[in-house]
Amino acid sequence: MKRIFTLLIFSVLSTSTTVSFAQAQYDHARLLVWQDTLFGLIDGTGKTVLPCEYEDFTTYSGKVYYQDYIVAKRNGWWGVLNWDGTALLPFKYDVEPIPIPNSEGLFLISYEDKPGGVINSQDVPVIPFQYRKLAFNGIYEYEYYFPNDKYPEIPPRLTYTTHLGRSGCLDENGRQIIPPEYKRIDFTKRLIIVTDTLGRQGLMDYDGHWLREPDSQYTYSTYYGYNDFYVTITERRTHLQGLVGNDGQIILPIRYTEIKTIYPDFLGLKNTSGLYCLTDAQFRELTPHCYKELYNLEDMYITDWILGILPDSSAEILDKLGHIVNTNPPLHFDIDHTPYFFPLVEVDNKWQIVGPNGKLLPKRYQAASHYWSESLFSVSVDSLHWGIVDRKGRVIIPMRYVSADANGDDIIFARRTSGKVDVFNGKGRKLLTCWGALEDGNRLVVANSEGKWALADPKTGRVVSRYYQSLEPIYLPECSGKIFCWEAYDDNERLGYLDGQGREIFPCSLDNSKVYELPDSPLYKYFDHDCDCGENIYYYIEGKADNLQ
Repeated sequence: MKRIFTLLIFSVLSTSTTVSFAQAQYDHARLLVWQDTLFGLIDGTGKTVLPCEYEDFTTYSGKVYYQDYIVAKRNGWWGVLNWDGTALLPFKYDVEPIPIPNSEGLFLISYEDKPGGVINSQDVPVIPFQYRKLAFNGIYEYEYYFPNDKYPEIPPRLTYTTHLGRSGCLDENGRQIIPPEYKRIDFTKRLIIVTDTLGRQGLMDYDGHWLREPDSQYTYSTYYGYNDFYVTITERRTHLQGLVGNDGQIILPIRYTEIKTIYPDFLGLKNTSGLYCLTDAQFRELTPHCYKELYNLEDMYITDWILGILPDSSAEILDKLGHIVNTNPPLHFDIDHTPYFFPLVEVDNKWQIVGPNGKLLPKRYQAASHYWSESLFSVSVDSLHWGIVDRKGRVIIPMRYVSADANGDDIIFARRTSGKVDVFNGKGRKLLTCWGALEDGNRLVVANSEGKWALADPKTGRVVSRYYQSLEPIYLPECSGKIFCWEAYDDNERLGYLDGQGREIFPCSLDNSKVYELPDSPLYKYFDHDCDCGENIYYYIEGKADNLQ
């Protein structure tokens, strides 16, 4: 069965327009609708962009495919339309034309079983159809890459093979970058790893010039740091590793058994002693090689603190300079069964909070967590009495609920013994009581006693939409200001759309049964074609209040 993806795409209008920024985002959205077995597109206001006359659509995400094209299938053939729905390439291809990034209206026509080529927007071949397994390099094909001043756009590169199984590389206009003489060609963000027919590896730049010619002494693999993109160099004889810069020069000596990134600006380097040291992004050693393991604490609490596990399994908290943040009593860490998420620590089977100065607060709890918040903690005095405290130990929500969770720093959910949910803001002021709640973006999703769902304002608690069988958010990337649409399902499991304010832009009257028969990957909700940040994310909401503990 065909894979159908829900589309949501936006671009920024000229500053001279009188339409609001938010409205411009909705005008430039593309949402999937269908009738019987055929598909169409509407914009974010509910206006038809393409009628339901198409059998399939192919989406492309982020700057990878950023041109304003819609690739569609009609009457068994693929073609290309402009963003407003007007025809660009005729519907005559039995494979999807793939827009080539960073080019002027070029499309890859790629086949598995016969030669492929490249055409332009006038349907004229630019690269003749004579190359076997013609395809984008892996950087373009699967990763969402957003150029900026530090990391400019990667030039398009196409790989192909000969009948003898040798690999070569072309640019988008057919100019030969790498001759078809090699066993394998692998692309990194800045360099190309080339393997010759003898199994030797070397490094080229994107124009096919050798930076390190193939030899039998070293192998190479991609290393993704947070401040730059490097290549790992490994000595075959010793298996020791180092790093190679974008000019092909060794920037980290080959003397480590493991190199791992400690987010955001640190590396953990393990030497032959089997112990790690901590370094900064410039490879300056901040600690000696004394740690059995190093972990970042960024995921649970926004600091630059690092967790270092010593050989005796005691733990030290390090600041961004590698200095130890003192705690008393000392911390202990079971590497196989992580006992805490910093700054919550377990001491003598009780939980305590590490204050901003690194000291333990005196109050002890039977259980504690803070999965979604930087400064609010879910704590309990026994299994049936949960509440919320802040980093200074002040009680925000009293411990009288069967469960309590801080969803970020601004919204708190607390469930009563009756099953009802009290929703508070981050200061502890109650907003509303309902039967289930989640927060998505800048909206609350709340359930009534019948298990139906509506949108509510997270600042006031006011319900702003009708109640539906279920709601699922469709997010725009972060740079859109968190403006998004919603899929709404009625009692008959029919699908419509709401805008970010809860207003229906397409009625809940379309049969959605085909969606859940689709195999393989989940249903993507949007793709962005004009944004320097963000990525494809699949979001969902469970439709039953009893699942929302």
